[in-house]
Amino acid sequence: MKLAVSITDPGDIPVALGFNPDLVELRLDLMPGVPSRELEDCLSVADIPVILTLRSRDEGGEFEGSPARWEQVLGPYLDIPDYIDIEEKYREYAPGIAARGCTVVASWHTFSMPSREILEEKYRALRDYGDIPKIITVPGNEHDVLSLCRFTAEAGKPLITGTMGPGFRFSRLFLLFFGSWAAFCHCGKPAAPGQFHISEAREVLRLLR
Repeated sequence: MKLAVSITDPGDIPVALGFNPDLVELRLDLMPGVPSRELEDCLSVADIPVILTLRSRDEGGEFEGSPARWEQVLGPYLDIPDYIDIEEKYREYAPGIAARGCTVVASWHTFSMPSREILEEKYRALRDYGDIPKIITVPGNEHDVLSLCRFTAEAGKPLITGTMGPGFRFSRLFLLFFGSWAAFCHCGKPAAPGQFHISEAREVLRLLR
C-alpha cells in the first residue's frame, strides 16, 4: 500500500518529505513555470520516487494545450521523475518517455461511474501504452463503489484506481485493500477535492489493518 503526496507548490516539498511518503507527485499543471532546478534542489535531500503529472483540464487539472504543447512543457523536467503520468490523448509520447527509463502511469479520469465493460475496455487501452493503468471515477452511490472495488480486485496488477470529489472519499483509501497500487494524499493543500492529509491516511490505514 503506497501513499503518494501531491505537490502544488515547490515550497511544500520539504513538508511532504518530512512525512516520508512512498512517492511524491509533482503537479506541474498547478505550478506552471516553476524552474526544474528549483524542484531538483528541493528533492535532492531525500531519495523518494517522483511522479510527474501535467493533468489536462478535461481530466480535472489545469493544463490546456495540444499534445505537442504538453510534450514541450514537460521537456525541461524529464530528468526528475521515476514515473510520468500520461493521459490517453498524449499516448504518442509514451514510447519516447519510457525509453528514458521512466515508468509510464497511463491515466484516465472520468466524472462518472462507467460500466464494467467500459472499465475493462479502458484498462486494456491504458495497458497498451503504459506500465501502470490509473482509472479514477466519480461514484454516484454505494453500488458504484462496490463495482469499482470488485473491478480493482479482479483486474491485472499493477493498477491504480480511485475516486474524485468529496463524496465517498473513503474509497480513495479503501481501494488499497482491493489491490490499488497507490493512493494520492496532500500535506497541507489538496491537489484535488477529497484528498486526505497523509497523516490522516496513515492513521486510517493503521486502524483498518
